Amino acid sequence: MNQFSINKNYIGIDLLDNNSVGGVTPNDVGDADTGGNDLQNFPVLTSVAPNGATTTVQGTLNSTANTQFRVEIFSNTVCDPSGFGEGEKFVAFANVMTDAGGDGGFTQNIPTASLVGSFFTATATDPNGNTSEFAQCKTSAAASPGVLQFGTNILSFSEGVGTASVTVTRTQGSAGTVQVDYTTGPTNQSNKATAGADYVTTSGQLIFLDGETSKTIGVPIIDDLVSEQEEAFIMTLSNPTGGATIGNQSTVLFDILDNDAPTVTINDVQVSEGNVGTTNLTFTVSLTHAYFQDETVDFTTLDGTAQSGTDYQPTSGKLTFIAGQTSKTVTVLVNGDTKQEPDETFFVQLSNSNNVTISKSKGTGTIVNDDAPAGSLQFGGAAFSVNESGGQATIVVTRTGGSNGAVSVQYATVAGGTATDGADYASTSGTLNWADGDLADKTFSVVIVDDSLIEPNEGINLALSNPVGGQLGSPNTAVLNITDNDAPVAPTFNFSQADYTVAEQLGAVTVTVIRSGDTSSPAAVDYATADGSATQKGDYEIATGTLNFAAGEASKTFQVLINQDMYIEGNESFNVSLSNPSGATLGQQDSATVTIIDDVPESATNPIDDAQSFVYTHYHDFLNREPDQAGLQFWTNEIASCGADAQCREAKQVNVSAAYFLSIEFQQTGYLLYLMQKESFGSLPKYNPFMRDLQQVSRDVIVNAPGWQQKLADSQRQFADKWVNRTEFKALYDGLSNEAYVNALYANAGIVPAPAERDGLVNHLDTAVETRASVLLAVASNAAFRQLEQNPAFVLMQYFGYLRRDPDAAPDSDLSGYNFWLQKLNAFNGDFQKAEMVKAFIDSSEYRLRFGQQ
Repeated sequence: MNQFSINKNYIGIDLLDNNSVGGVTPNDVGDADTGGNDLQNFPVLTSVAPNGATTTVQGTLNSTANTQFRVEIFSNTVCDPSGFGEGEKFVAFANVMTDAGGDGGFTQNIPTASLVGSFFTATATDPNGNTSEFAQCKTSAAASPGVLQFGTNILSFSEGVGTASVTVTRTQGSAGTVQVDYTTGPTNQSNKATAGADYVTTSGQLIFLDGETSKTIGVPIIDDLVSEQEEAFIMTLSNPTGGATIGNQSTVLFDILDNDAPTVTINDVQVSEGNVGTTNLTFTVSLTHAYFQDETVDFTTLDGTAQSGTDYQPTSGKLTFIAGQTSKTVTVLVNGDTKQEPDETFFVQLSNSNNVTISKSKGTGTIVNDDAPAGSLQFGGAAFSVNESGGQATIVVTRTGGSNGAVSVQYATVAGGTATDGADYASTSGTLNWADGDLADKTFSVVIVDDSLIEPNEGINLALSNPVGGQLGSPNTAVLNITDNDAPVAPTFNFSQADYTVAEQLGAVTVTVIRSGDTSSPAAVDYATADGSATQKGDYEIATGTLNFAAGEASKTFQVLINQDMYIEGNESFNVSLSNPSGATLGQQDSATVTIIDDVPESATNPIDDAQSFVYTHYHDFLNREPDQAGLQFWTNEIASCGADAQCREAKQVNVSAAYFLSIEFQQTGYLLYLMQKESFGSLPKYNPFMRDLQQVSRDVIVNAPGWQQKLADSQRQFADKWVNRTEFKALYDGLSNEAYVNALYANAGIVPAPAERDGLVNHLDTAVETRASVLLAVASNAAFRQLEQNPAFVLMQYFGYLRRDPDAAPDSDLSGYNFWLQKLNAFNGDFQKAEMVKAFIDSSEYRLRFGQQ
């Protein structure tokens, strides 16, 4: 200071309290406290206003009441860090008189030229010379919007931080509202962080209101599971507004420290063994990236085909990676020799890692043999052959590519061939040996069994293994083919037995047909049942069809459905027979007898009065199969739900019975056959041929069973192919053009198709898109045709299903009964309930007498 006041106690710079504690002492109202310099209150500068040549300083003082004080004013270039003082140069004073409340004020105009800076402070001295501390400084600089910059130029944090935050400061002024843009971006360093993978791209605008000096920006950091190096990105400030400027720290570097431990791997290496001494084989153990902590991993050698102590010298230990290191080596000594041998391997195994995950734990060391080759050992060919009567087969094994040293290899017959050990050949195994320099072929023999079976040619698998001194060549597996020498026996069809038995109950008996002799080609045979003392009308369901044997198949089965009645009649039988063989002949057992064992005692009531038996027989009569459990249970419950209500049960029986004709399964099999007969020949089908065809087209079809739709489509297509190749069909249509053929089908069907439908079928036949069989099915699917024939077919199936006969067969002699019911059903527009057609048939004595008394 150029001038200062000396007081009787202390210099007026830092006042101490009674405990001699320094620092700025706050003012108190009325200045009643005591201490050094009486702890004189300091003035308060309220404004500093530059006015060109002068600067006006205004302030207040609160102290002892009704007292005059000397206020001295000082200027400086800076403000003290405490915010109070300092007073570098005394520039003016004012005498201030306090009022009764202890308050006073002052205004002092100071020549601007006399100032040393724009910061001002002041002291107050009482009449006793006690001087205050410096007042809080105040600047005369014009209000500034300030300088905007990051609080730091680098920010380091863990990948798992979640959000990385950085501060933007506003210094050298905070006047007014200012704005600045910010955005993230890539660094020009090599370890760039990737937006979207390592952090979330962040941009925006910071707004500083008047007086605000600090703002914070958060950047979301993505914590991935990738072990990777330290990565970085930057954030940049730009486009300041409101008069603010950007400081030197306009960019901050965000440094992401990976929190995923690195992984460690070991490489695979090889070296030539040499003839003497040892050779270094060096493995490299590497980290995926540097880590901030030390890492350790143990290692040890393990035998492969190379033997510890003989081919290499074992070693083990611990590798330590100092923080920042990424690579270490392990050296294994390989022993040289002059022994001819294949290349050999051993391993270096990593384990017990710390601060690092092992991603490849085993390195393979290959000791490359550099001695003269011993050669490779292999079969003389991939296949050998022998006649079944040859007694034994000779197998040749060769040595090629070198003859250095003695070598050997093991041979054996192995499982998996089509020939059977013990039945077709005798298994064998052994070792073949070659001396040093020996290149001659070696052989071994396989004994062949000459049987009398007619069978396909069969194969024996051969293999070489465990070479010593040399290596396996190619082929090291082979097949020995045995050619059968037995003449084939002509194939025949026979029943598996002459007599079959089955209990008299709702169910089925399975009949087996055997094809013996040569089965190498496809074959087929027809089967059929014939009444004996048992009849198809009451005791069993007629069964006719064709069994098709694929090549290699030796047996097929078919089922005959068995019914139950209440008659005391003893055992009954019916016959089954084979006919029309193709690809084989009929054998001696081309017929058989099936005996139904009478159930004793018989039921006292007609079996079909039982709800389940009634439903069961409908599966036999209409769908020609055993019931599926779900369907049997469902329809039985429909009737049984009526309890003892006879009227309800009668109505339910009618509905359940009609449901079988109306079912998808029957409509797409039995009704389809009816329509094919009508469109082909313009007539009603006959019972026996119809039953045969029904069994062919419906075989194994159960609606809602897995794959039923494809099975049904395949069955319909295959049956239609056979239909159009029947003699009567070919005689009628083979001479017709495609157009005449299509016209004839629609004429027999009794409908006039839409021109586009008719022309489309003709065109598809002409261009081979359709076949005559597929066109036959297409016409059968015509909606008008199906509707037209629904009632005639419904009536006909009452005779076929319930009465098991043609409508003009005994006891009828013509179609008057059929016509009666057709007219009645037509009169009721197909309503079978109002026509009482189904009710009449299931209540008829002819139907009920099939199973028992009326």
